[in-house]
Amino acid sequence: MKKMFYYFFGIVLISTSCQKEVSETLLRGNDADSTANLLRKQIITYLADNTDYFIYEFEYDSAGRVSQRYNTVKFRKPDGSLTVRDGLVKYHRDGAGRIIRIEYLPSPLYPDTISTFIEYQDPVSNKISKMYDNKDKSLTLFYYDANSRVLKINFFQHYPSSTDPLILTAYHSHSYDKRDNLTEKVFFQDDDHNGTFEPAITFRFEYDDKTNPVYPVDDALFSENWSLVSPNNTVKQINITPHPPLPGDTINYSYDYDSKNRPVRCRQDSLNVMTYFYD
Repeated sequence: MKKMFYYFFGIVLISTSCQKEVSETLLRGNDADSTANLLRKQIITYLADNTDYFIYEFEYDSAGRVSQRYNTVKFRKPDGSLTVRDGLVKYHRDGAGRIIRIEYLPSPLYPDTISTFIEYQDPVSNKISKMYDNKDKSLTLFYYDANSRVLKINFFQHYPSSTDPLILTAYHSHSYDKRDNLTEKVFFQDDDHNGTFEPAITFRFEYDDKTNPVYPVDDALFSENWSLVSPNNTVKQINITPHPPLPGDTINYSYDYDSKNRPVRCRQDSLNVMTYFYD
């Protein structure tokens, strides 16, 4: 069961590694007008049954920054039928344009109103210091290296019950190459809560030498897309666990671009395809 848990996280990382973290570069294209050539939709298609399991549709403010996102998620039931759930996510920003709250409105996808609050290291920095939710269920702290890259992320939850204090339950460590590409991300967990954290899964990445057109200059969607934020394009992902490898533990990526060097398609071996649609 734990191996399947690791594999699930591998699939999550697969989907976000093609999606990256959607940035102003991608959202605006290469046009000088901040509201021109905007990304309007992303679709992740699961190739095994050629079904679009994730659909994201975007709206923007007058400056061309993401203001809200409409999510559609499909789940296949054991009888083969599909259940469709959708919901709306709103992004609230401060005067500097930084996201300070992500609001998940009540919907079939999000049963209750949930807000994630973001605080930064200082009034002008884009470096996040912490994230927490309005339900007081979790807290996430961010640590950076001397080059302002995320070095470590600590996750706190109430344990063993919801009335107990928040304690550190897991953390991620990051390593980079000389081009600032994320080369390794390790998940550490304390499953038996004895105070000893062990690596549950390690993700390693290889890159090409081409400019990643979705390298972020905007923090939109960072809360969901916590994985690959690198200047070059991922060409291989290797998932390492304490258990024997499963099919899909090594994934290769390939990309199609339009005339403006924007990604229009990202293929993940025979697993998934991410398709991008613009104005």
